[in-house]
Amino acid sequence: MNNVLATLPSASTQSQIGRMFSNVLDTRLLSGDSSSIVIANPIGSGRIMYLDSVFGGCRLDPVNQALSYESTTEVRIASDPTPSAGSFASNLNFGFPDNSAMIVAHIFESIGGFIVAGTTQVIGHFSLDFAGKIIIPPDHSLGVEVTVPGILSEGNAVQVRITVTWYELDEPTA
Repeated sequence: MNNVLATLPSASTQSQIGRMFSNVLDTRLLSGDSSSIVIANPIGSGRIMYLDSVFGGCRLDPVNQALSYESTTEVRIASDPTPSAGSFASNLNFGFPDNSAMIVAHIFESIGGFIVAGTTQVIGHFSLDFAGKIIIPPDHSLGVEVTVPGILSEGNAVQVRITVTWYELDEPTA
């Protein structure tokens, strides 16, 4: 290539054309419970979804206590969990409408599906960068599930916030 001044990450490029979206889940988890975001790409959407990142944070509640074995959460990315009724996605270019083709649902139980990525996180901030490497074509779905694997002490809970970002490109025409 000649005269290349700069290259932009794909997410930045997609945001510039109004195809970068996000959804946030706020919840309180107790031991054994799960909180999940399921994003379904319906048949006929005309778009392919590319997972950009999953980030968020967790904290023990009440906050003024020593950290212990209770101080972990598990974050799992699943392929093809069962979607349910949806909510909206926010366009990350505020000059464009919130016109995602995806159906987003917040679920407060285990989502199932095949686990394709996972990690155990110490209480605090977490960030998983996929940069479009996980691809969800029409008639498939993606789930991001956060669980508390341990048994919490009486009166304790875990406060969780998850943000999922993705971009959407039109399906190629034949």
